[in-house]
Amino acid sequence: MRVFLLRWPQVMFVPLVMMNLLIALMGGSYERIEQNTKNAMRRQRAELMVSLEVLMTAEERANPDHFPRWIHWYRPKEREEEDDGAENGVINGVGRQLDSAKKELEARITTTADSAKKDHNEMKKEMQEQNDEMKDRIVSLQETVQAQQLAMEQMASHQSAQLQAILAAVGAGKAEPELEPEPELEP
Repeated sequence: MRVFLLRWPQVMFVPLVMMNLLIALMGGSYERIEQNTKNAMRRQRAELMVSLEVLMTAEERANPDHFPRWIHWYRPKEREEEDDGAENGVINGVGRQLDSAKKELEARITTTADSAKKDHNEMKKEMQEQNDEMKDRIVSLQETVQAQQLAMEQMASHQSAQLQAILAAVGAGKAEPELEPEPELEP
């Protein structure tokens, strides 16, 4: 009993799908036959009109009441897709729905791709601006470091000169030499 309960959905699924497919095919066939019947009726009516026209005299064919210059044909808006030459039916309806879904999906993909390109270009531009800003900061920092190195070298040379003066004074026997004031560093 347990095996039967486990297999029950599997046993019933395939026949159910096959039955629905058969119903759809039969419905599509019926609609196709009905459309072919309408087309056959129209064709027979046209053939009858041509055969009647052949039997008419030249005066009867020249009558504008029977043979107007223009023929106007009206049909209700709800029947607009009915006689378009394509087969109607359940299967073709599904095909039309798939085509419209495909077009909608392609439009979404195009819109998404365009949006992604725009976002990518904006991010690229923003990153380039940040990169340029960082380069300017690096150049500014390098200039500051070079200025500080130059000031330190000047201070070192001044201190070296003072040390030389102290050593020369000590070597000459002077008590203390006169020192120059230290230069101020610029920030």
